[in-house]
Order: sequence, then C-alpha cells, then structure tokens
Amino acid sequence: MRFLQKSFLLSAGLLAVSAYAQDNPPNSISVEMTDGSTLSLLFVNKPVIKYAENTIVFGDKTTSVTVDAADVLRYVPVYVDLGGVNDVSVADLGIRVDGSDISVSLARDTQVSVYTLAGRQVYGKLLQSGEHTVADAALPAGTYLVTVGGKTVKVQKL
Repeated sequence: MRFLQKSFLLSAGLLAVSAYAQDNPPNSISVEMTDGSTLSLLFVNKPVIKYAENTIVFGDKTTSVTVDAADVLRYVPVYVDLGGVNDVSVADLGIRVDGSDISVSLARDTQVSVYTLAGRQVYGKLLQSGEHTVADAALPAGTYLVTVGGKTVKVQKL
C-alpha cells in the first residue's frame, strides 16, 4: 500500500451514498486494500471522499489521507457513536496509562482500538480476556482515543 500524501481520495465510481448517509454522515470509514490490509479511519468532522487522477482522498475539515485508487478494493462507511467519550471513565473500561504504556484489563474477549485525534487507527484487535498492552514506547506521546467494546475514552500517553 502506498500513501501518496496525508489526504484520502476516492473515485466517484466507488462512492455510493444512501440518503441516510447524506443526512447522518459516517464518522469512520473502513477501507479494504488489495493487499489484504484494512485501513480504519475515524473522523471528528463530517468525512468527505473525493476522486482525482487515479487517487482517492478520505478526509474531513482537519485531516485527509490520499491513496492510489488501484490499491483500494472497497470501502465501507461505519457509524460510530462518539457521544460516549465523556460518559465513561478510563477505570470503567479497565484502561491503565503507565508512562509510555497504555494497557487494558479485560474480563472477556473484547475488540480494542486506539486512534489518534486525527482519526488514524494505530491499534485494533480482538483481544482475549486478561491484561494487554495496546500502546508502548513505540507509539509517540500524545492524546489518543481508546475504544474498548464500543465505548470510547480519551487518554494522554506520556
């Protein structure tokens, strides 16, 4: 997969948006690449998908990612309720931030994802019950959105 620039562009031929999606835009887009990988994009603002000269651009008012259209197999808009960011605490979700590590303690198998504030997924995996490190020193310090079982909290990684 080749990133052409920090913007996302999609071909008009690939874009099929329902009336529901026009009134209630997705805030996440899952992009399946021809190499078998998946790019999960989370947007703070209404996302826009554009096609220009064999590239696809996915973006919003603050961030965009551009990929080669030939590398995209398909994309799917995903509707994520981000309203829960302030409704739960880090402790409620079993998240622990210890210096440069972000860990989760899970009572059962659970999907865990970590996103930058720009919406780029930096970690995503279905984890078995137990203790897991989802971000370590390799991930730069900053603010991240951590989603555990569909509930999202904002954490500061040192």
